[in-house]
Amino acid sequence: MTFNRKEKLVISLLLGFLYLIPASLEWLQHSDGHLPIIVVSLPIWLVFFYIGPFWLFYLLQKTTFVSGLNVFKQGAIYVVIMYAGAHLVDTLHLLAFPHYRFSVAEQLASAILWGVFIFSMAQMYLLYWRLVLEQELRKETQWLNLTNRLNPHFLFNSLNTISALIYASPQKADEVLHKLADILRYAVEQQKQWVALEDELTICRTYLNIEQARFTD
Repeated sequence: MTFNRKEKLVISLLLGFLYLIPASLEWLQHSDGHLPIIVVSLPIWLVFFYIGPFWLFYLLQKTTFVSGLNVFKQGAIYVVIMYAGAHLVDTLHLLAFPHYRFSVAEQLASAILWGVFIFSMAQMYLLYWRLVLEQELRKETQWLNLTNRLNPHFLFNSLNTISALIYASPQKADEVLHKLADILRYAVEQQKQWVALEDELTICRTYLNIEQARFTD
């Protein structure tokens, strides 16, 4: 299970927001004459450290090599990508601002801190939706098992009832046959989880009419 495109876009916006919170506070403290630095620095940080590694990792996750690894090894790969991104951030900033300093220790610490945090949050999100999906599938499986047990039994009894009425009461047999057809048509056509109460009551009365024809009294 992985992220779809919409989820990736939402997470990218959240990652950008995580960067802008501390960055904007720093900009407010050093607002005078720092606009050129902000214009250059902001896209570098977003592309190479916050958003870029996320997209790169989940692009690599489509490969059998990465997808086959356990979650701890995948997390380690994510941290390595974050460290490579931090190194690129330092290199690009030095090209624009020769006096910029982002030491190797700071790069490593940032990669571990943010990499573990982002990867853990993403995995928790996926785990939650995997649990929701499993619960829905379990309910559907239980319903299908119940339906598969009931339908053959009901059909067998209904056909026996029709067979017994053919000679004794052909008109009654024809009525039961039509009611059985109504139930089968309802079962095939009705695929929605929620149905109108009126429709459900109508089909219940149809079922009871078949049972009444079977047991008479």
